[in-house]
Amino acid sequence: MADTQVVKRAAGGAFGQFLNANRKSLSEKAGQEGLKGVAAVSKAASQAWKELSDADKVPYEAKFKEAQAAYEAYKKSDGFVAPVKKEKKNKKGKDGKKQKKDPEAPKKPVGGAYGIFSAEKRAEFTKAVEAKGERGFGPVAKMTSEAWKAVSAEERKPYDERFAKAQEEYKVAFAAFKEKKAAEEPKNEEQATSSKAKAGKKAPKAPKEASPKKRGRKPAAAAADG
Repeated sequence: MADTQVVKRAAGGAFGQFLNANRKSLSEKAGQEGLKGVAAVSKAASQAWKELSDADKVPYEAKFKEAQAAYEAYKKSDGFVAPVKKEKKNKKGKDGKKQKKDPEAPKKPVGGAYGIFSAEKRAEFTKAVEAKGERGFGPVAKMTSEAWKAVSAEERKPYDERFAKAQEEYKVAFAAFKEKKAAEEPKNEEQATSSKAKAGKKAPKAPKEASPKKRGRKPAAAAADG
């Protein structure tokens, strides 16, 4: 019997099908804006998906239904192999509690030259969008993206330089932060050990007071002599 072809479970709905079909172009678009990684592509896809009309979304909805049907058929086949669940990465510390981000840690610069440009123009573009009667992150992001595309390579150089400078400053600040935390660690451990030792020591019990003898009662030996 021929081996059954493995069919992956359809996920993400019609949007998932749109993302898979346009991943390459979306990745290129994100790259032009100075963005990289899965999050950047997903963000670009989300923005593009919102701009599609209901009619344009219909083919992707049909593809998702086809993918669902194919997976259900595969599940019922003799060659079905249940997918192995991936183990979740443990983000907990030594004490089993979730590690919190240190508020003293320096903020890492992200977004490249585009991120610097976006931060610089955010207030200006937000006002321009509101003047048009629009609100929210989407319209501002769209205006920023369009404005960045119009910026020449020569005009982008100052933003590249500012981002490079921000990265260098972050490296210096993070190194100092790590050094500070490393110096504080022995003190923290010493304090924790001292607190545990104090908690482990029990307070000495107070000595019991001797109960006074009842008056009029003689010891048994004396009573026998009488």
